[in-house]
Amino acid sequence: MTGADGKVMLTASRRNFRDVEDCPVFELRIGDTDKEFKVSLLMENLQMLMPCDYSVEVSYRMGVEGLKALGHFAAPDMDYWMTVEEADCIPVNRELWRQREVAAARAKEQKADLTETIKKLSEDEIVRVRAFIQELDSKPQQQETA
Repeated sequence: MTGADGKVMLTASRRNFRDVEDCPVFELRIGDTDKEFKVSLLMENLQMLMPCDYSVEVSYRMGVEGLKALGHFAAPDMDYWMTVEEADCIPVNRELWRQREVAAARAKEQKADLTETIKKLSEDEIVRVRAFIQELDSKPQQQETA
């Protein structure tokens, strides 16, 4: 499915087509949109859908492997969730990737700073830090009350 120029198009094609002979084999306009996107779904997953009008939403989750997309097909009497093979919603992807890169760089800097600080500690300071951590671990957690 693609969204561009105000149209939502459903295109069926062979997986990983590379030359002219394997270009899209079927294309149908299925709606209107003011967004730009491209979402790739496996035909095997779509075959599970019952004939119906669906509201479709793609959501993103940041995982260890990176950005993951999940498709949600909703109808009055049913919901269907499926994995998305490939998704490119440019404004969302770029911002999420930028946030992830900034957070990773910040964590790397903090780890380097902490490592350098630990290297500079004297043996006496290390003993005091360990004692402080053990004291924190031995205290019961207090619940906050409103």
